[in-house]
Amino acid sequence: MIMMGVFWIIVILGTVILMAYLKRPKCPQCGSRKCKRLYSNVISAEQTYIDKKVTDKVYDTDMFGHSNGKVLQEVERTVMVPATRRYYDVTYVCNECGTEFHRQEASVDEN
Repeated sequence: MIMMGVFWIIVILGTVILMAYLKRPKCPQCGSRKCKRLYSNVISAEQTYIDKKVTDKVYDTDMFGHSNGKVLQEVERTVMVPATRRYYDVTYVCNECGTEFHRQEASVDEN
């Protein structure tokens, strides 16, 4: 039984490593993923909204409305918060063949 647990941990860890590797940029000339980021420029930015999970705690109170500090329940809800989405033009250089290439990437930051 323990061996099955170890097996699944190794499978999940291997999958995470493979996904991180495949996310890396690929050289259009030689197909290598061994690329180094040179610099990036912001192309544009736009205001948007993202979902954020917020946990509210409901406290036990006495008959006068004063809290005694005991948490009765935690309620999780999703709220929309303002964010900024930025688009970048990123320049990479391949470590294998030395080719410079560009790639557009995006990131979302909470305001």
